[in-house]
Amino acid sequence: MEANGYDAASRLAAVSDRTYLAQYAYLTNSVLVGNIAFSRNSASRMNMAKNYDHLDRLTNALSTPTGAGEPSLRLSYAYNAANQRSQATPADGSKRGHHSIATIFMAILWLTPFPVPRIN
Repeated sequence: MEANGYDAASRLAAVSDRTYLAQYAYLTNSVLVGNIAFSRNSASRMNMAKNYDHLDRLTNALSTPTGAGEPSLRLSYAYNAANQRSQATPADGSKRGHHSIATIFMAILWLTPFPVPRIN
């Protein structure tokens, strides 16, 4: 059974299926999500922090797994003249088009209101 929780501003605060939990923290006086904390069976699994520009466009997303030896994933986003996200740049500096695997993965995490199961 899935359970959702909402904050005093009626924004989604948590989603859980009793195994996985995603908790959302919003930027002050905003509807923009600043951080998502993912856990499984009450154990922290990953945190995602997001930064935005003055036009409320996502500029950076940092996903940090809590497991030992697991690498973080940082993506910086660029926009074209039409304000469309045009590029995602991983922390290693390699340029990738908007539809790179890393961008699609980050989009799934960004748009999904519940934790995405980890594939071992």
